[in-house]
Amino acid sequence: MRLVVLLLFSMLAFFPTGAFADDFDAQTILEGDTEVVGFESASDMIWLKVDVDEDQGLLLDFTDVPRDLVYNVYLYDGNPYDGHILTYDYYFSGNQFLAYKVDHAGSYYVKMEPEEFASGEFDVTYTTTEPDQNEPNDVYTKAIVLDENETETLTLNAPNDVDWFKVQVEQDQGILLDFTGVPDDLVYNVTLFEEEALQGVEDPDDAEYLVSDYYFTGNQFWNHKVLKTGAYYIRIDVGDDNWYSEDYSTEPFNIKFTTSIGEGDQNDDYTQALELKTKETFTLNSPNDIDWFKIQVNQDQAMVLNVADVPNGMEYDFTLYDGKELEKAGDPERVQYLTTEYYLTGEQTLTHKVLKTGTYYIKINPSDESTYSTSFSTEVITLNLTTNTPDANEQNDSYKQATLLEGQDTMSLNAWNDIDWFKVAVEKEKQLKLGFSEVPAGVSFSVYVYKGSELEKFEDPERVEVIFREYYIDEDMDFTIDVPESGEYYILITSDNEIYETTVPWTTAWRIKDLNKAPMTNFTDVAAKYQDAVDFMVLKGNQGFSETLFGTYDNIKRVDAAIMLVRVLGLDIESAPDSGFTDVPGRAVKYINALKQAGITSGKTATTFDSQSSITRGELAIWIQRGFDLQANNKALAFTDVADRYKEAVEALVSNSITSGTSQTTFGTTDFAKRGDYAIFLLRSDMAMTK
Repeated sequence: MRLVVLLLFSMLAFFPTGAFADDFDAQTILEGDTEVVGFESASDMIWLKVDVDEDQGLLLDFTDVPRDLVYNVYLYDGNPYDGHILTYDYYFSGNQFLAYKVDHAGSYYVKMEPEEFASGEFDVTYTTTEPDQNEPNDVYTKAIVLDENETETLTLNAPNDVDWFKVQVEQDQGILLDFTGVPDDLVYNVTLFEEEALQGVEDPDDAEYLVSDYYFTGNQFWNHKVLKTGAYYIRIDVGDDNWYSEDYSTEPFNIKFTTSIGEGDQNDDYTQALELKTKETFTLNSPNDIDWFKIQVNQDQAMVLNVADVPNGMEYDFTLYDGKELEKAGDPERVQYLTTEYYLTGEQTLTHKVLKTGTYYIKINPSDESTYSTSFSTEVITLNLTTNTPDANEQNDSYKQATLLEGQDTMSLNAWNDIDWFKVAVEKEKQLKLGFSEVPAGVSFSVYVYKGSELEKFEDPERVEVIFREYYIDEDMDFTIDVPESGEYYILITSDNEIYETTVPWTTAWRIKDLNKAPMTNFTDVAAKYQDAVDFMVLKGNQGFSETLFGTYDNIKRVDAAIMLVRVLGLDIESAPDSGFTDVPGRAVKYINALKQAGITSGKTATTFDSQSSITRGELAIWIQRGFDLQANNKALAFTDVADRYKEAVEALVSNSITSGTSQTTFGTTDFAKRGDYAIFLLRSDMAMTK
């Protein structure tokens, strides 16, 4: 019984009672007229009747409303007994301006009732807005067809006004809509639908849209790329569709339709990724455009990606995925990326090292994906791929693969995310002494030290206390680190550089030293500048003049230079044929045979090597360039004393950071080479060859 009573009360809220038992008591207001009305009691109702033409906006202006009055307003289409309420709003107070657009000519009824009663009269003024020429396109089935480069006029002349347009677009085209002449007080929304989404749907609000943007004001340039050929519908409506909204305007404005299409636009999905071997071109021709590339990289290689010819003003994102993981997940949103960089501008060179051989996917897209973004272009962008070759220690990316540091070793950080692990033993002193030398200019790195037993117990650096850390090291440096006890310690070295830092010499090797170990030699004429190089020479089997003298500052003879070079290169001295030189001492015959067989020298004549003469820096440059197969980078030499015969060799040495000459403008080509300088040349050349 209570349910029946409640239903009756709810029905009474929508159907006229009392004075409106005779519905012709409703007061008719003509367009432009003002009616004075007022409530006599809390249960009183006021009925007004207005006649409206098709597609007009019905405007009601409530003024001089009593201060304490709170009222509700309902709008009916035709006879109120049918109960067809078009719109209604509760709890109005004070003056209000209401607007509603009708889709057919006829009589419409307005019901007002008090929510909180207050006596007193107020005014209701009725006016209308004129429809524009396109007002029939309020439903998608009457959408106006926009041809490419065509401009149409529209208005949104009431809060509930809607205008529909239809465009035909080819696969991978960008839909461009240019809104101009937009009234200052208009707020509007733009929504894009595929034709298939609207078919069979009575209410477009129940259909799935492709993209929607709300609360636009002023002129806008709107863009969205579609992935298949077909018809697309554009709905434009007022930002606030409440009938008391003031976001509409009776002033017309323009919509112009154009399209964009770019190169390589079929690779919008990772399953369509273009295989990148060395070079590809692409465009980002819409804010929602995406280009995918697929590359094959070997274990421990660092991929180097150069994005060139980027249009001015474009901001783009770069994301890298493990191919195996992405293919397994089937959706980029469901897999963790390896690295990502946002808001890149202009030309960029990006590096990233991978730890396993396989396929990797690259996604490039505009940073601002909103439809009103201007960060897109039909200009062609170039993507270049190269790889950094790993050095001898590139496998030490995990503490379990740490390189045992005995004296000194070669290392490099060949990408921004590269790490190197080393292991050292502290025997008696509770101090660990580390040194870094030959650090390339532009490299910035951090050093972490862990207690070996703790790291091996927990098997995770994140769970172990760091004994020592130092950040942003960018030069040769020695450290003395207090450690709790003797034993094994792990050293982690990481890059502090960013993925897009292009000036970093990623492929240049440098050295790490365990300074707890005594020097390998007891030479008294070896300054700190030469110590690493002389230790290296001794490690390769070369000797000094005596147990205490290396002869660092002495000129080096051709015969001694030949022996040192052959030992460092590790040439086969047993199977090389006789050189034919008749002036070579017995201790050097096999070495010079190997040097000639390798094509490094042909001697002074067919029968003389000139063994006992001092060798010049220019001659050594030729030997080193040939022996280590060093390549020049074709940059012009600043040296003025390099003859054509030596130019290629000297360029190669400078390009590989083997030497910087004797001054800014001289290499010292005809100067005799010193034993200490030659040792440095050979150490640096070996490091370059290792890379």
